[in-house]
Parts: sequence; structure tokens; C-alpha cells
Amino acid sequence: MEAVATFVAWLSRMRKSCPKDRPVLVFADGTFESNALMVESVAYEIGRRKAVVWAYEYGPSHSERLQKGVGSGGHVIQCNIQEWFLIRIFSLYRRSIWRPVSFAVYIILLSRWFYSLSPSILVLANDIMFSSRFLAFLARARGIPSVALQHGTVGPAHFPMVADRFGVYSEAVRDYVVACGWLELDRIIVVGNPRWDLLVGTKDRLSTTRNILVLSQASAIEVLGTRDPNIEALFSLIESLAIKYGDRTFTIRLHPLEDGRHWRDLEQSLANVHIQKSVNVELAAALRSSDFVISGSSTGFYEAAIMGLPCISYRPYANSAVVLPVTEMDSFLLIARAEGEVVDLIEQFYRDPQSFPRLNNRPVANMGSATAGVAAYVLNSLKEVENLSDRSPAKSDQ
Repeated sequence: MEAVATFVAWLSRMRKSCPKDRPVLVFADGTFESNALMVESVAYEIGRRKAVVWAYEYGPSHSERLQKGVGSGGHVIQCNIQEWFLIRIFSLYRRSIWRPVSFAVYIILLSRWFYSLSPSILVLANDIMFSSRFLAFLARARGIPSVALQHGTVGPAHFPMVADRFGVYSEAVRDYVVACGWLELDRIIVVGNPRWDLLVGTKDRLSTTRNILVLSQASAIEVLGTRDPNIEALFSLIESLAIKYGDRTFTIRLHPLEDGRHWRDLEQSLANVHIQKSVNVELAAALRSSDFVISGSSTGFYEAAIMGLPCISYRPYANSAVVLPVTEMDSFLLIARAEGEVVDLIEQFYRDPQSFPRLNNRPVANMGSATAGVAAYVLNSLKEVENLSDRSPAKSDQ
């Protein structure tokens, strides 16, 4: 009973603090902290004009903010769902025999909270994780417009979308999902990602740190059970490079879903190999302290390329389906098909970093405008809703 009373008291405080007008709800689920970074700036951009409830699960607890200068203020109310005592007890992510009960309780709490807010529009960091998709479902059932942003990989498992509108990473992704018939062109409202806006050119001046960042893709093996030869080839490549370049540090950055088991033996056997968990260091910070990036086809290449960091994509085998579509990133990657090609690129970089081949193409044509684009769509949508309300029969009879 105490837990229920705690939740009811929190909900009462939330209702009292919310503006009288229906707020814009900006929500990030707790699967990855990067979800919060995708929509945080959007919340405060909209908050300059409209009332916003900026809600997030289990965080964010950033070691270094990717979106500097976002700050606080405006008409924004922050809501950390971690404050919900019942949510901590009945976690959606808890793996136990009580998970079905947790699942049911979580749905009830999320529904009550959403209905109590009655938002005018819903902005989501993604449309693929359960809590985000469930809120999109509730919004659609209530006739509330919704927007979701691309989180990472794009494939058939993510469609059909529940949210009304979508923001994609790049022009190539936009063309890809439309060509596959997964999404109509008029449902795509922005190209780019808000969390990238302040990364543009932040490392355009190359400097050597003697640190090489490796973006691991072992999550495809650990979580999906995929046996991809390109991923397995990356293990062998990094071991060989770490032995050859003992005076360089190889930082293996794990995907948030990885536990590091595939890299642990290498870290223990070689002093210059270190595993980095994504929860400890944000990707932007890891990139700033690195000379260049090596991986297969990680979406982390987007951030690296936007910052102006050289990206080496090691793919000795035919394109795989780890990231769909792989070819979308080829215009801004240095593709190596053999270990010797990677060695040549490393040698060339350390001989003269300033003359290192760097592709001028960037993943998105209009870099730095995603936050403004999403905010503009939301504000314009609110105007349309207000105009419809003004023309309603009840209004006209007065």
C-alpha cells in the first residue's frame, strides 16, 4: 500500500506542476542513454514556445553531455520516471520469474500517467522499444499526433511503425525505407538526428593521441545469435594490429547490449587493449580522444564522420545484414577488404595525419538542423490542431 501511495502522490504532484494547456510530451526509454540525448535538445527547443513535459526512464546520467548548452528553463518540466517507486520494483527490464507481473503493472502505470497528462503531441526517441511503442499506440488510440526518431539500425523488424511521423539518419536511409515499401515518403519529417547537431566539425583538426577506437559489433552474436564472418574477422584483425602496434592503445567500445565476453581474453593477454563500456564514457567523448575509428558497419560511424574523424570499415567478406543498408555509409568510409589495407592506412595516418585521405562527404546534407526541424514540425502541428479547435462547432456557436 505504501508503494501505491507513493505513486499516487507523485502523480498528484505531476498533475499540479503541469500547465493547464495540454503539454507536448517528449519521451526517451531507458534501453540506451543515447535515446535521451536524441530528444533532450528537442524538448528545450519546443519549450521556448510551448509547455513541455520531458520524460525519461532510468536516467539520463551522462558523464559528459553530448548536447552542450541545452541546459534548462523555458516551459519545460523534467520527469524522471526513476522516481516511481513501483517502476523500480516492477521494472520492465527485470529478468525474473515475476517478469509477466512486472510487465502488466508497468503497462497500467504508463497508461495512467499518459492519460493524466493528455499531451497535445508525442515526441519519441524511437519507435522500436516497448515503452516507446506502447506510448505511440496509446497516442494513436486517442488521436494524438506522434513523432519518432531513428535510433540505430533500420530493418524490416522495425516496421510497420506505430508513430505517425519519422525522422531518419540520412538521405540514403530515407530512400532505402521508401524503396523497400516500409514507410511512405510523406511520413518522414526530418533527415539527421538531434544528438548530432552540435558534433559537426568538432574534430576537423586532426591530432594524434595514439589511441585507436574500435566499435564492437559482437551484440549481433550475443543477442541475435548471428554468425557473421565480418564480425568474426574483426576479432582477428584487432588482435593482429594490437600485437603489431604495441605502442598504440586499442580501445574496444562495447555496444550497450554486449557484456564483453568476446574481447575479454584479448584484453587480458595484451596490455594495450582496453574494453570500454558505453555507460561509462559517452561516444562523443570517446571519439574526441581517438585518432580514428575501426569497425565493420557500425552506426557509430555516423557520429565519427560528422565530427570529421577518419573511419575505416573492415569488410573482407560480402556485405552483411548487421546494419541495413550497409552501402549507405560507403560514401564517407575508407573501406578495407584485407588486413594489409588496414595496416597501410594506419601507417599512412601516423606518417602525416594532415594528409590522411579523408572523404569530404558527410552522412547528412543539412547537418546541424535536426533539432530545429523536429521542433518546427511539432509547433506547426500544434498550430493545425489549434486551428481545428477554433473552427469546431462548439467554438462557432459562441
